[in-house]
Amino acid sequence: MADYFFYGSLMDADVLSAVAGERIAPSRLVPARLPGYERMGASSGVFPIIVADSGAVEGVEGILVRGIGPAAARRLVRYEGQGYMLMKRPVTTADGRDEAFVFIPARPGRSSGKAWDFETWRRRHKRRLMRALAAENSP
Repeated sequence: MADYFFYGSLMDADVLSAVAGERIAPSRLVPARLPGYERMGASSGVFPIIVADSGAVEGVEGILVRGIGPAAARRLVRYEGQGYMLMKRPVTTADGRDEAFVFIPARPGRSSGKAWDFETWRRRHKRRLMRALAAENSP
């Protein structure tokens, strides 16, 4: 079992559960921050990218999920694809510092130059992603 930090669509409990292949209770989603990075919208698509930024003291807001098992971890890696490396990074929660696996872009992505907002993504794009995930997981 391992801890993961998510900063994009996987912050949503429904999306996370669909991708992981198991119900992830919202109570397992702990607010956290990834220091040393900033989150921007990707130039191609509706998802965010993170970019290392030593000046980003507060870092990227996201969630920490504790206790992801091996089967769910494999599904998460498949969902994120080859464009990401899974790396352990320090994260900060209300209880202090911890370490978690984070999907870091393998190559610096092209940013839209605009901040990415989770609630805006949720309103505009979640439904479409949930339909695609359901179609992908149906027999």
